[in-house]
Amino acid sequence: MIVRKKQPPKEQKEIIDKLQKQSNEYLAGWQRCKADFENYRKQQEEWAKDYCQRATEDLIFEIVPVLDNFELALNHLPQNPDARSWSEGIAHIKRQLEEVLEKNKVKKIEVKPGDPFNPNLHECVNGSQIEDSSERQPPNSKKQKIEFIVKEVMLTGYYLNNRVLRPTKVTVKNNYVK
Repeated sequence: MIVRKKQPPKEQKEIIDKLQKQSNEYLAGWQRCKADFENYRKQQEEWAKDYCQRATEDLIFEIVPVLDNFELALNHLPQNPDARSWSEGIAHIKRQLEEVLEKNKVKKIEVKPGDPFNPNLHECVNGSQIEDSSERQPPNSKKQKIEFIVKEVMLTGYYLNNRVLRPTKVTVKNNYVK
């Protein structure tokens, strides 16, 4: 049997205070560690989400030119009736590819000739000639201004998760408006 000496109340108070201080330090350290771990976990979730999104973007960047080539093939179909089943097959494959892209939140940027040029959605391609201002009356600075409008769509653009993945490639012309 161990016999303990009773300590005076003052010494007991000092020991209790020391142990309480040590306990508070351990608790604060544990709370910091817990907060650090939560921050790490959230950071890893964001990293994984970003990684998946970038991998998806990379894959889509490789698929979109294939879709462009299907579009070109469909625009240059032979008029021969014997090639009809072949052309229907190409159109079906193109639709399947578009469905896969839609399921992965890829959407076409809808633009047609006559739409206003939007540099956030459109890219003016080389060879696009803006009309010479000498061909038209110069705008009256108070009443007219120059607007650029889409003349021809050269290559379809795409959104991914409501962000421009590839701008639509267009030719433009200037238009004077009042």
